[in-house]
Amino acid sequence: MHEMSILSNVMDVALKYAKENNAREVVSVTLVVGELAASRPWIAYRYNKR
Repeated sequence: MHEMSILSNVMDVALKYAKENNAREVVSVTLVVGELAASRPWIAYRYNKR
């Protein structure tokens, strides 16, 4: 269930930047995910070579 750990990391980053910029809340987070997106670059590279 690595999707949950990726989401958790995204939330950590969003909250970190919000705190650093004295934001009261995070309204939205936008992720752009490509067709062959992966959490590890070598995976995307491997599938793009086919």
